[in-house]
Amino acid sequence: MAVIFHDTQMKLKAFIFLLTFPLACFSQDTIRISKIDTLLPFFGKLPIRLHGYENRTVPFESKNPLYVLITYKDGKNKNFEYFRIDSSKYLRYEFFRSDKGSSIEGLKSAGVVKVIEKILDTSTTGVRHIGGEEKYTREIHYYKGFSKEGEWTEYEDSVFNHKYWTGTYLNNRKVGIWSNYIYDPNDDRLIQQIDYDKDSTKKIFSTNTIGQLSIDSISYYLLGRWPIGYDPSDDERNLMMKCQLYDGNYGDDCNSRFGKIDYFEFFKNGKFVGQNGELNKHRTIPKSGFWKVSNLNGKIILEISSADKRRIRYDIIYLDREGNMVADRK
Repeated sequence: MAVIFHDTQMKLKAFIFLLTFPLACFSQDTIRISKIDTLLPFFGKLPIRLHGYENRTVPFESKNPLYVLITYKDGKNKNFEYFRIDSSKYLRYEFFRSDKGSSIEGLKSAGVVKVIEKILDTSTTGVRHIGGEEKYTREIHYYKGFSKEGEWTEYEDSVFNHKYWTGTYLNNRKVGIWSNYIYDPNDDRLIQQIDYDKDSTKKIFSTNTIGQLSIDSISYYLLGRWPIGYDPSDDERNLMMKCQLYDGNYGDDCNSRFGKIDYFEFFKNGKFVGQNGELNKHRTIPKSGFWKVSNLNGKIILEISSADKRRIRYDIIYLDREGNMVADRK
């Protein structure tokens, strides 16, 4: 009997030891979890502690900062700028990573975002404290949301605002008619419109014939005289307007009656003649040679081969039936 009692006693001690061992281990954990106040989602879903970014608010640590700058991860180029309108709305600018050649610092989009009074996301930040006793703290951050509202402008590239859209957001969704424009130093040209209240996959209209007409049709339309203008601040972009015929003759402007102008004149046999204007101090227009239109990787290219063995390529990005053409010289 004594032996049996001793064995039962040992088993009971072992059971108690196994039962208490996990509890003893857990009690030594020094992780402390703290919940942080709700934050505005300037960083989106990224955690609050970010290395490699330059982030500034004015005034510093204000609950509703007047200004917030967020750069790309390299810390050199700005990604977002927020300007406070009031405690519930901010004007937001978004930028392309590269602003090289851009007339407005590589702006990608601009408009108002409204604070959504609802917790949409959380992130966790871990902090290790080194001292008399090493501790590890986890902080949980709660984020409200932003919703795009009102008039917005969205650019398709970072260089000279080649093309951009304007329209209205409601509850972070595009609504109503959005208009697509192409940059023109004199007057930006409307290319197309889409009604998001009806069918966002269909265009209401399109004035740009590029992408709609065949190469032969474009070549036929280019026959005639095209005066050339360009923005001195953008040596690449060229604006052309087809001369109209009156009783088989060009008007006074196209005939350089008030001063010599730059122009190309294209003929059916594939030849052209050109003229240098009096105000052209930067480059020369070839006087003669051959021309052709081709499709190169989806781009409509006007190629000029001059008699003095020069070759000039124009990327035609806009052409309408009213005789307006926008082309980038390559």
